[in-house]
Amino acid sequence: MRMKAQRGFTLLELVTVAGMVALLATVVVPAYTDYLRRGMVAEGLILVEPLKRNITDYYAWHGELPANNQSAGLLLPEQLQGSYVSALTIEQGTIRITYGNHINAALQGKSLSIIPQLAVSPLLSLSWICAGSDSDIEVTYLPTSCK
Repeated sequence: MRMKAQRGFTLLELVTVAGMVALLATVVVPAYTDYLRRGMVAEGLILVEPLKRNITDYYAWHGELPANNQSAGLLLPEQLQGSYVSALTIEQGTIRITYGNHINAALQGKSLSIIPQLAVSPLLSLSWICAGSDSDIEVTYLPTSCK
């Protein structure tokens, strides 16, 4: 009497695969969440680029930094928004990015500052420093330029 070969997976093989999937999920999900949060914070740095140009132009014309959004010729802070940024505020030339809107709860209401620095060489100009250490955003979520 000839027996047919059984097809399929044994219980041990199924449990092993399930264990591997669970192990991968415990490593991958937190890493992906951090990746998404870093992307949300990066949106603020992209939105800041036109404001830097306005502040630099203001500095070139007036020899001082603008006190607020209106003096820099920009919209009110609440009108400068993105998907994850709720306001872009200028305070004595420093740009404060406030996160809100559709952002992750861990970043809701937090802010990041972009500070102008006077560069003397070769000509008088402004350079920009991301104040990551002064931020209330966890260092893990900051772009490399802010760490």
